[in-house]
Amino acid sequence: MERQTKALSDDLNPTEIKTKEFGRTLLGYSPKEVVGFLDATAKAWERVQKNERALLQMIENLKMELSEWKSKEAELDRLRSQAVADADSIRSQAKRDAERTLEEVRGRILGIRDRTESWLERVISSLENVEREREKFQVSIKSVLDQHYSLLKSSEYTVPLSRQLTEVLGEIGAGDAAQ
Repeated sequence: MERQTKALSDDLNPTEIKTKEFGRTLLGYSPKEVVGFLDATAKAWERVQKNERALLQMIENLKMELSEWKSKEAELDRLRSQAVADADSIRSQAKRDAERTLEEVRGRILGIRDRTESWLERVISSLENVEREREKFQVSIKSVLDQHYSLLKSSEYTVPLSRQLTEVLGEIGAGDAAQ
């Protein structure tokens, strides 16, 4: 902080004005008027000094306040710079985290897709096996029923029974044709 500025009015004080002695001349001024004027001037100068001191004190206070504000401004600039750096760091970390998360999700998606394709292949294979087994079963059943029908035709069984069997075999054949 700077030293307090010296008041200009300190060079001349009211006491000096009051006690100033003037040399006398034969045709000089009236000593009463000079003394009265000097008293009035001293009082006015005293007010000027008082006002000047108040103004100088105000200037010093404002200088101190300005210094405080400059200090606060510097701190705010430092905090702003730190906040910008922190924000950049957070953005950078968030970007890295997002990229890592995206890669993890992509990996999971590929795993799910691979497992789903594998499961689907097993299901399709199972369905194909079931279809082949069904066809084998139909052929076997039809063969067995044909054998039984041949036996029934050649034997002494009654006609109504063989008619029933013919109808069942016809239904099975119609079901195969529909599929």
